[in-house]
Amino acid sequence: MPELRAKRHLLTSRAVFTAAELAHCRSRPDPAASLTGLFSAKEACVKALSTLGGAPPYTFPEIEITHGPAGQPRLRPHGRLAGWWAERRLAAEISISHTGDLAGSVAVLLEDRGTGMGDNTTTLPPPAPAPTPADEWDVTEHRAEIELRPNDFDWAGHLNNSVHPQLLETGRWQWALANDVDLRDSELVAVVLQLRLDYLASVEWNPVGKVAVRTSLAERSAYSFTLAQDIEELDGTVVARGRVRLGLVERGTRRIHRADLAALRRTPGRAG
Repeated sequence: MPELRAKRHLLTSRAVFTAAELAHCRSRPDPAASLTGLFSAKEACVKALSTLGGAPPYTFPEIEITHGPAGQPRLRPHGRLAGWWAERRLAAEISISHTGDLAGSVAVLLEDRGTGMGDNTTTLPPPAPAPTPADEWDVTEHRAEIELRPNDFDWAGHLNNSVHPQLLETGRWQWALANDVDLRDSELVAVVLQLRLDYLASVEWNPVGKVAVRTSLAERSAYSFTLAQDIEELDGTVVARGRVRLGLVERGTRRIHRADLAALRRTPGRAG
């Protein structure tokens, strides 16, 4: 992000961003941060496209990042890429997250396997039936106490912003294990599709201190589920609040798997 702040000409340049992208970023409270997020999303899309092979030549403005009604990022291809994209009936799921001076993105491409493309791509399974009461997930909230390390703090004596997503991930693992879900030797991989993290208060220097991560299931759909996660001081003061949307991908085929609790608890590759 500091690099883009120094390159003010990118706020008007059409070499990387479209006019709509530039207008969107200029309307945001921190245009440089928004530019950084869009640039990382474009890079993620380029890497995802490279795994498919056969795409026609394209430029960065031809992989435009737009936003849905709720602000969710979307990919809109242009030029020859748009025709190639439509022929293969591709779709994309994009997530952009910011922490401190860093921005990161994840892009997952989805395709219709009836188009005859290769087997090494991510595919969307048939629609799942609507859940019934018998399908409801039997999971409980979990509170994990996590030790902090001296190098988790910055020069000012505050818990570094980049440490918070790591704490959430540790909390997710412990929540899963507490609910009899263990993906360490599983054929399923949990992929972060979207992360929202609100920083509410600082955690002061304590090289032998602890924080707690409280994790609960917030909502789920056929192919994803969202966890609500709070980072707390041990006295219960909430210092950060996160919401993480996760999807499941089959390790061998790289296909998207239905978000099914029974599958999580009895996935291939696990004993028992």
